[in-house]
Amino acid sequence: MGWKAALRVELLMRVRHLALALSFVLASGLPAVAATISEVINFDATNFFRIAGTGTPAGEATGSFSITLDPALNYFSQTSGITLNSFRLDGADFAIDSPISFSYNSLTDTLVVGGLAGGPLFPLGNDLALGIGDLTNDPRFIALAYSDLVPGNKSFFNTESFGGSYGVFLSVNGCISTVPLPDSLPLFASALGLLMYLGWRMKRHQSAVLM
Repeated sequence: MGWKAALRVELLMRVRHLALALSFVLASGLPAVAATISEVINFDATNFFRIAGTGTPAGEATGSFSITLDPALNYFSQTSGITLNSFRLDGADFAIDSPISFSYNSLTDTLVVGGLAGGPLFPLGNDLALGIGDLTNDPRFIALAYSDLVPGNKSFFNTESFGGSYGVFLSVNGCISTVPLPDSLPLFASALGLLMYLGWRMKRHQSAVLM
């Protein structure tokens, strides 16, 4: 084997070794360094009971929202960084009256999501209030409350004068699932870019040697 061919083999082996090392790092599941977290959170709750007003609770409430926040900070009634994707009662879409918002306590790692009118700590009007614990570690369902105000009522606290009714219902039986941005995705993109750059450098070096 000539020295030029040997040099090509050596360079190729170095790139392969580097690719193997990067693959090991990616497989190890090391998290990407990021100041914020972005997740799609799905929730499902059953066994509601009435805690105020009148009416019959739904058998099941399901929904989904997207959220981006910095877990090192505290938030209260924050409307930016959150989008309510869906909220359904017994399979039927249920629209809330005010913009979706969230509050987050960095010390307890607790998230509360609900309409802005209620704070979002308590449902007000057609609304919801969802509590989630251990958001950044192992998210768990705490409780989901919703309020159902009959169309035409003008006041959540004074419906009788309008001939309507309202109900506030609570469930402590539910579950959530999260779909985060894959931790290895930014690292994979960096590794791919590095491999492409090394491949370009190797071809350039080979061309210079063969000239």
